[in-house]
Amino acid sequence: MQEALKQKHKLRLLVLHKLYELSGSDVHKFVNGGVLFQACGDEDEGAFKSAVDYLEGQGLVEVRRVVMGLPGMVRIKHKGIVEVESAFAKPDEATSNFMPVNMLYVNQMIGSAIQQGTSSSVQTLTSKVNVGERESLAEFVEFATNILESNKSDSDLWRELKSEVETLRAQSNSPNPKRSIIKDGLSSLGRLCEGAASGAIGAQLATYIPSLLAIFG
Repeated sequence: MQEALKQKHKLRLLVLHKLYELSGSDVHKFVNGGVLFQACGDEDEGAFKSAVDYLEGQGLVEVRRVVMGLPGMVRIKHKGIVEVESAFAKPDEATSNFMPVNMLYVNQMIGSAIQQGTSSSVQTLTSKVNVGERESLAEFVEFATNILESNKSDSDLWRELKSEVETLRAQSNSPNPKRSIIKDGLSSLGRLCEGAASGAIGAQLATYIPSLLAIFG
């Protein structure tokens, strides 16, 4: 029981620490959820989501979610910054949310744990579409397909919407999806959803497109 709790604390602190780094400890900057997941290394996706849920529940981060899958965007709050800096400034002492760092990282080098994230590190992480991002896209494609099939039409607009969704489907199924193609497809879909002509279809799809663009932008 103690070891299981320790591992939970360790992952939660890791997620918060990586968010601190990637955001440059800026409380106004949102970080791509897929990028944050990848920065945490070979962690289980379910455990990662649970860790983010915990941090959100404790008021340490703010989360913007897409349909399902990984959190879309995550922002560290002032309280979260205080937790990270306190944890590593006094590694022998527990914080209000975490066990002492030296207890969590026994016989491990934690080095200079508090450091500013750089734009180059973010660019490296975002170059390839990761598993979590692909799952978020696939879930949106299925959602969009169901909406389109429920509102089937012979109109040119419906066919254009269907075409863009199929382009996104092809990328979600590709062994090497292209971020630029996904972004262009989402942008085109967003433009098609604008205005009264798209009706109920556009209104429902448009709700999720901005969050997805934030992930793949």
